[in-house]
Amino acid sequence: MFSTLLRRIGLLPGLVLFLLGLGAAHPAQASHLLGGEMTYKYLNANGPAGNTLRYEVTLIVYNTCVAANNGLIRSSYPVGIYMQDSGAKLNLTTANNSSASGGNMYVQEVSSRVCTTPNVPQGCAIPAVQQPYIKQTFVGIVNLPNTEVGYYAAWTWGARNRNIVNIGGANSEQYDLGLYCTLAPPTLPNSSPQFVRDAVANICQGDTSYILNNAVDPDGDELVYTFGNPYTSPAGYSNQPPPSPFIAPLPLIPFTNAGYNVLNPLGVPATFPGTYASVDPQTGICKYKSTAALATLYVVAVDVQEYRRINNRRVLIGTTRRDLQLIVVECPPATAPGLPTSTGGGSIPRNYTIEAGSTLTIPLTASQVDGHPLVMTATSVLLDGPGGYDGTLGGNAGTLIAGTTSGAVSINGPNGNVSGNFVFNSACANARATPYDIVLT
Repeated sequence: MFSTLLRRIGLLPGLVLFLLGLGAAHPAQASHLLGGEMTYKYLNANGPAGNTLRYEVTLIVYNTCVAANNGLIRSSYPVGIYMQDSGAKLNLTTANNSSASGGNMYVQEVSSRVCTTPNVPQGCAIPAVQQPYIKQTFVGIVNLPNTEVGYYAAWTWGARNRNIVNIGGANSEQYDLGLYCTLAPPTLPNSSPQFVRDAVANICQGDTSYILNNAVDPDGDELVYTFGNPYTSPAGYSNQPPPSPFIAPLPLIPFTNAGYNVLNPLGVPATFPGTYASVDPQTGICKYKSTAALATLYVVAVDVQEYRRINNRRVLIGTTRRDLQLIVVECPPATAPGLPTSTGGGSIPRNYTIEAGSTLTIPLTASQVDGHPLVMTATSVLLDGPGGYDGTLGGNAGTLIAGTTSGAVSINGPNGNVSGNFVFNSACANARATPYDIVLT
């Protein structure tokens, strides 16, 4: 079972560090999309004349593995670009994007196609069904005219897989998957938060499951997490970007019936006793419990809002959407791993303030009473590998996660115990008033 190992650590003036913790109507053959997310990076203003602003757009799509056998896996996708104030669609050419066609930019596949099953804790076996998936990452660079208002990048495609109980039941494949992101203007140089875990997950039948939907923000902006309503494409615009004008958001998919809503995507407790869903607004940790039959599928949307202090005002910079799928599985009985809340010297701090140029060492230990083998994984921009930030876990500087600025380190522990020191040797250039995230699972 998935369980919370650690919560958060933060520092303020000089250097800031947060520790988060967690644990555990289309043709039928076209119903293959499980979820996804769209993010962007502002690169610079060194583009060609008339299109000086350079943005990198990243689209992540999760497909069913059978899609590969049906020829439904694509090597590129069209993405529309729109003015944020009017919604007017830009007619892009190869001057804007090297692969542009039909007025759209194209993002190209940069990942390998591997059929993967949702993460299962080491030493556990989940019988019966799971939801294997292929995760694809697409990237494209677009050059755009200077603007004071910013742009939208939008993508829709068909179709979602069948039998998603909360958005149409047996007819859920009639709905497309839709995503968009807000490209901030150069006066607010910004890059989207980046999710650190995949968007397909098991939840245990009749037991509480904790799923991490935390994101790392490269700009250090404040992040707030909420549930959202899944998107689809505008009527008549499947398998292509929305028409002009595009007025955010994309069309909302109606929930199956009154038993489901945005705040209760797995079902209203009065209608489905024993079922609930929640998301921690600060950490992105989602807590789910479902009493539905095994192999029941749900779609859940998690929104991450970016806030930045500008002239002493809290300003919303943009919102990043993760559309993910959950499947109900049978989990073996197990006691969740635990993190000590205190040491011999007192309680373990969750917030640290250090002076730039000093070293911070945090001893981390987790245990499991049944003696199951444990794996502790830390994910952070501070673990971006040799030559980057000088952070380590267990002496390991980390390995970059493809498509992100974050790296990860894993430590194995036999017999129900795992431990390691997180060490950050800070430099003067690392000082900032906003937090660095560390995600521990």
